[in-house]
Amino acid sequence: MSFTVQTSLDTKEPNVIELLGPPSATVVHQISGTLRLQVQKAVQLKQLSVTFVGEAFASHLSTVRSIKSDPITLHRIEFQAIATTTLYQPGDYIIPFQISIPGNISTTDCSLLKTHSLVWGYELITVAVPSGILGRRKAARQPISFKRLLVPQSDLSDARYAAKRPNEIECSMFVPKFLSTTDTKISAKIFMHPFTAASRVKNIVAMGIQQEKIHIESVTASAMATLGDTDPLMISDTAKIFSNTVTLSNPDQEEFSAAWGREHPVELDLDILPNELAATESLDWVKITHGVRITIEFADSNLRNLVVMAPIQVGNILEEPWSLQAEPDGSKPPGYGDEESVLLDSNTSRVSRQEIHRALYPERVPHVPDLANDLPPMYDYQDEKPMPYSQC
Repeated sequence: MSFTVQTSLDTKEPNVIELLGPPSATVVHQISGTLRLQVQKAVQLKQLSVTFVGEAFASHLSTVRSIKSDPITLHRIEFQAIATTTLYQPGDYIIPFQISIPGNISTTDCSLLKTHSLVWGYELITVAVPSGILGRRKAARQPISFKRLLVPQSDLSDARYAAKRPNEIECSMFVPKFLSTTDTKISAKIFMHPFTAASRVKNIVAMGIQQEKIHIESVTASAMATLGDTDPLMISDTAKIFSNTVTLSNPDQEEFSAAWGREHPVELDLDILPNELAATESLDWVKITHGVRITIEFADSNLRNLVVMAPIQVGNILEEPWSLQAEPDGSKPPGYGDEESVLLDSNTSRVSRQEIHRALYPERVPHVPDLANDLPPMYDYQDEKPMPYSQC
């Protein structure tokens, strides 16, 4: 063995790239690291490169074994360490490199969707090729992960949603705006104000729903033929429950008191099922959304249930230990206010959380409650128009 190659990234956690902010096609992340070449015997290299590769695989479970398709290339970005054939004498060489990663990359937090046979991942491939017909090519593959960090707009983590049926019932629902992939519970509160005897509430049913949409058009016909399918498109639209289902009944099951949930909220906790929660994504080929589905059943069985979905963003919450000081020379990471800026990631210096707030939300003062901007929920029926809370 005349030489070895090894690649390392300039990240806080080995082989994990942290991304701050939402996906964006107009910005890039600069992923930096070092390529280490250790030469025991003089060697002449005609290629020395580091390549970032993102690939997806479709799998099919047969009666005997799991069959995996040919790889679907999502991203491929190459860094050439040498432009011409170079002679390396015995020694230890450290070569810095930098690769521009698109800002709308999907994270590996959501690369294992339970309801669809598609898995994707990323790796750095380091290749060294000696010149001459007897030279033996060497390659090192290093898996890497991408983790997107969410930045709450204030310390108040709940959002208020308003639901209304004119002249029948008004509701106000509080659910978390952000949910960590490590959380085990979802707490919700519901206020209700029925206007008629028929619209008095009998039961409240709540559950967490994860919607998964996959649409890839770059799958080759040969890859899908491996799966026994001639359709060149990979399309999936599924939904699953990622929590237990909680049913709360009106304590007065005879007269169905209208006071239930009127002055004091109805409170409930949903237990998140282990290993079922993927991070929220919103890209061209993969969309993963979450919400708490709340169904209000009325005392009058002839009255259609009121079904509301309160959206929740799932990911990794930015914690204080992540924030560090600026560089000793006073330079700061690129800002978030400009669309042309480079997103903050684990290869850049960190600043305080308040500075991050000012950059992400310049129109807001950090730590000011967000309840002034109530959001409408999503309805199962289009004729039930979402109403802002201030108009209820």
